[in-house]
Amino acid sequence: MFKTPDIPTDNLYKFISIFGLAIFALAIYIFVNNQQSFENSIINSNINHSKILLEKSQSDSKRIILDEKIEMLRIKIKVNYGIENTLKISEPEYSKISNKEDFEKDYEKLKAFELDNLLLGDKAFHIEKNLKKNHENINVYTTIPMLILSVIGIALMIAGFSLWYSRTQKYYDKQLRQ
Repeated sequence: MFKTPDIPTDNLYKFISIFGLAIFALAIYIFVNNQQSFENSIINSNINHSKILLEKSQSDSKRIILDEKIEMLRIKIKVNYGIENTLKISEPEYSKISNKEDFEKDYEKLKAFELDNLLLGDKAFHIEKNLKKNHENINVYTTIPMLILSVIGIALMIAGFSLWYSRTQKYYDKQLRQ
């Protein structure tokens, strides 16, 4: 059976230095692991970015079609119902309409087209913005904690080894020489 080495806990200074070494090793392991996941996220985000650009180009062509539909519907509303400004309908204009049911359907359809047109442009913009924000967050939130852990580990290691050497090992060496 495999036997693990015992941690030297006979001296507090040795324990501090080995604990610092363990923290430093953990920081390096986490940094390497996060770097690997960061590279994978960059690859995935590049793929997502390409998909977004493709979706944006498709949405641009959809927007052109929607713009044409909106314009045709506005012309239809102007001609059929005698309304100049289809965005804002005044009360007198509305009261002059004879077929209110058809007008309501056309007007709702116009509003739905305009909303779809707005959402097409916003979707690609927000996805691209979130992608850039994720890149910044991953870079900031992985590097700084690993740097802090590394500094703490190195400081504990140096302090533990130097205290151990200066306060105990020197005396053991003197005793061995005599």
